[in-house]
Amino acid sequence: MSFIQLSDEQRKRLSDEQYDQLLLHAKLFHTGEGGDSVVICDGITLNLHKEILCSRSDYFEAAFTDGFKESRSGVLVLQEVVTAYFVCLIVQYIYLAIPEAGYDLEAYWPMNDAEFYEILLELYRHAAFFRVQDLKVAIMKELLERLDESAKVLFGVHQDASDPEVLKKALHDPMTAAVSAFDKSNLYYDFYEPVRAEIFNFVERCYKVLSDMGDEFDDYLRRAPELSLAILKKMRHIENSKFITPDRQVRCMFCNLPIYDGPPRFFHQPEFGTVADRNGCVKYFCSFSGCFRKITVKGCFSRN
Repeated sequence: MSFIQLSDEQRKRLSDEQYDQLLLHAKLFHTGEGGDSVVICDGITLNLHKEILCSRSDYFEAAFTDGFKESRSGVLVLQEVVTAYFVCLIVQYIYLAIPEAGYDLEAYWPMNDAEFYEILLELYRHAAFFRVQDLKVAIMKELLERLDESAKVLFGVHQDASDPEVLKKALHDPMTAAVSAFDKSNLYYDFYEPVRAEIFNFVERCYKVLSDMGDEFDDYLRRAPELSLAILKKMRHIENSKFITPDRQVRCMFCNLPIYDGPPRFFHQPEFGTVADRNGCVKYFCSFSGCFRKITVKGCFSRN
């Protein structure tokens, strides 16, 4: 019984031997038959096969072949930095994906944009953790394709661009991902950098259209002050600096007093200004008149 649905084009790219091997891997993934290794995470136990795991993951190859205790016992206990749900998705990809046939994220399920963006960041982080390079490449490729589709809708060149619901999703889905990607309080913020960079490229490319949406776009900036800061640094659009919440360690560039030493808030923050220099570096100045008068850069500051 086949657990994989290939398109005619994908099937043509595989030799009969590759196809038979794929069916075997699918069977082993679903049954665990003949497993010689065990992966445990958050109470979930997976009976797996070293050869298959090591063929696509440098992490599993190191764990099961480099003389660690796991290579002798065949038991690998994962904890803390990974979650059982995404470990299962990583294993599923290792067993079922066929990159050479263009069968990558299809190894999961048909995902709409909302589902894709919901798992995007953590799936990428887990792919990086387990060093599954094919999956990292597939995620970024899928991200770019979906962002391109949203851009086409926003620019009005998509066949469904006139549909209000399609337009709403073209804004909502990628910008919801942006809020998560630019959440600097997330412990794994740095691991998301490649994804975050592509999302920012989308915002930069579509900025004129997005900014014309007014409150609809601004609502996402309020929830993602780091994105507002990135826009100010890269594009010098100072109107978005009103959404920037300075960190507690930020000090005035002139008097060196703290800009803000209370809990971060979006609207009832103290008055301060921001300056972006030619290198895109953002500096702050406080609302004391002496400091404000020292600003000499024209057209490149915002007072909040």
